[in-house]
Amino acid sequence: MKKSVHLATALAIGLLSAASVLAQRPLGVDVYEGDGTVNWSTAHANGISFGWAKATEGNYYEDPNYASNMSNAKGAGVYIGAYHFARPDLNSPGTEAAYFWNFAKGYIGNDGKTMMPALDFETFNGVVGASSYSDWANQWCDDVVNYANAAGIKVRIVIYTSACSACDFNGSVAQWLSWVANYNGENAQTGNPWNICTSCEVWGSGVWDVWQCSSSASVPGVPGNQYGQCDLDVFNGSQSDLVGTMVIGGSGGGGGGSAQYRTCVGPIVANADGRLEMFGVGSNSDMWHNYQTAPNSGWNGWIDMANGNSIAGPTVTHDLDGRLEVLVACGSGNVYHNYQVKGGGGAWNGWVNEGGPSVTNLVALTNLDGRVEVFGIGNNGDVWHKWQTAANGAWTTSWSDITGQHIKAGMVGAINADGRLEIFGVGQNGDVWHNWQTSPGQVFNGWADRGSSSSGLNPRLAIAQNASGTLELFGVDSGGNVWHDFQTSPGGAWNGFFAFGGQSGIKPGFVVGINHDGRLEMFGVGSNGNVYHVWQDEPGTRWHTWSNLGGNSDPQLMLANNANGELQLFAIGGGNSVYTIYQNSPGGSWGNWFGMGGTGTKFFYGQP
Repeated sequence: MKKSVHLATALAIGLLSAASVLAQRPLGVDVYEGDGTVNWSTAHANGISFGWAKATEGNYYEDPNYASNMSNAKGAGVYIGAYHFARPDLNSPGTEAAYFWNFAKGYIGNDGKTMMPALDFETFNGVVGASSYSDWANQWCDDVVNYANAAGIKVRIVIYTSACSACDFNGSVAQWLSWVANYNGENAQTGNPWNICTSCEVWGSGVWDVWQCSSSASVPGVPGNQYGQCDLDVFNGSQSDLVGTMVIGGSGGGGGGSAQYRTCVGPIVANADGRLEMFGVGSNSDMWHNYQTAPNSGWNGWIDMANGNSIAGPTVTHDLDGRLEVLVACGSGNVYHNYQVKGGGGAWNGWVNEGGPSVTNLVALTNLDGRVEVFGIGNNGDVWHKWQTAANGAWTTSWSDITGQHIKAGMVGAINADGRLEIFGVGQNGDVWHNWQTSPGQVFNGWADRGSSSSGLNPRLAIAQNASGTLELFGVDSGGNVWHDFQTSPGGAWNGFFAFGGQSGIKPGFVVGINHDGRLEMFGVGSNGNVYHVWQDEPGTRWHTWSNLGGNSDPQLMLANNANGELQLFAIGGGNSVYTIYQNSPGGSWGNWFGMGGTGTKFFYGQP
């Protein structure tokens, strides 16, 4: 990338052939002031379907062609995003993230035409305001994600670097999309950027989302440098994959080489640096936690967080600034919360009493504006909630009763595609009831009856979001048969419950997660104590047949995606210890169960 106003680049001769126009892998360009005035209609007609335009560099340069590139590319039907050239040697990540967002934000939106923002990382002369290049990049990305969240925009940052420069990063950057430069002369449709420096594959072996395959291409419509040459990029997937992975608000499914979709089910969450962290109540009734020592890596071991008399069933989520926030009910009837002093791991503040009407079955969700909101079932059977009055800030002084329906233990919650929170639970009549915000962050509509199976459903429900953005709700009847209901459009009407089939005897406590490519996958314990799983063959489509993963566990499971997209499942097994199993590769086969200690740990309310 010849993006810095201070850098010169050696050039070679290249050509975008006519055959590339119809290629399976979409082609793109990245441009800056030095590429001149781009005719995006001509570029599009010659096979360019996406691109990035330089917005800023450091805290001292704004590209004068940025606005016209963004507007004209979108008008010509080219997906286009903004990129920032990082100067970690000169400024803190917070300074540069604010500088980028303030200049670029006017052209970053939910219009279905904007590519994810990109961080161009080419300068490795030291860091300011961070402990490493990875820490600097992660902080910058987190800040931009937070700025976007506050504006109602969901983004996942793309990090650009060369194949060999990737060695300056560690696996924590695998939480972001990858854009790898390597001008190795391989064919853009069949080659890849990892023929060199394979020890630098921090996104995973052979993983890449976008490959900058040339710095000397000749693309009609792009004037380029003095030799008429520019950068050429290729996406690792189909055009629909490009939209689903790289376009803000895109509705395509899957694509790319690194994790697009992530979920955490139960009291487990990913830190800002990608490390998973889990929470449970120990045999001494204290809160305990355990965390990965590095993304996709081993675990530290269990640590006592104190707060005695805790009730099993803690809940955890992120504050807007990336800090983890964990809440737990106590025997006193009050809810206590604790939060990290700084995002990405490290010290905790200490427990704070948030009161409460003896609520249990806690569910924490984050509003579109970044405010955390927690729900629980009170001693009167109603659902109560409490929320932060501002993102990262203080909480309301009292709990509020969501009246109208008594809900049994097993309630779940989710965030709709438009940011509205929605809660689900089994009512006193045995039907599933739900309640939702009328608009993001606002009041709740009122309880509505969703019905049930012909024989009713166990109160312990499961919820997931499909790659398309539609929510899907799951329950089991008295025979262990799974039933499900789903939205017919994101945030819209519901289809109605129908039998899932294929496996009976599934016990309450099953979980549903999502693979890196957008395919849902369900896990449940059968009548023989083994864990069974079933998955969608394609995102949002028909399901495969059930398969046995072995094990001998309590039926209440916990699930999360690692930073590289691999699903990891957790259960309480023999000796009341925690056991886990994970995919050998994102969306791939599974390894073997192994123990993690934590004897007596309980993750869920009512867990024996």
